[in-house]
Amino acid sequence: DAGGPVPTALTEPLSLLMRNMRGTNDRAPRCVALEGDIGGCVSCGIYEQRPTPCREFSMSGEAGIHNEACDRARARYGLPALFSPSLPVMTESYAAAGARELSEHVQSPG
Repeated sequence: DAGGPVPTALTEPLSLLMRNMRGTNDRAPRCVALEGDIGGCVSCGIYEQRPTPCREFSMSGEAGIHNEACDRARARYGLPALFSPSLPVMTESYAAAGARELSEHVQSPG
């Protein structure tokens, strides 16, 4: 346990000094904290406790900045790239799709 904010039970050893989120080193990687269905309504179940790599990874178009890594990750699941998304419109569409609550950390609009 490195004493970080991420619940240790959701991590696994990567090396002697580092840990990663369970599921992220699998053949078909999916973080154990990701809730929902990719292509639908998804969010991080530990958003306030998420690890540093997740804090540093921005949704493409967030703050007007294009993130090619985000676009590549979305393309792997057949989702369109995001360039300058309208966050209010996106979150309203999640509410219409039956999301539990509007969340500022929803990362993957369908």
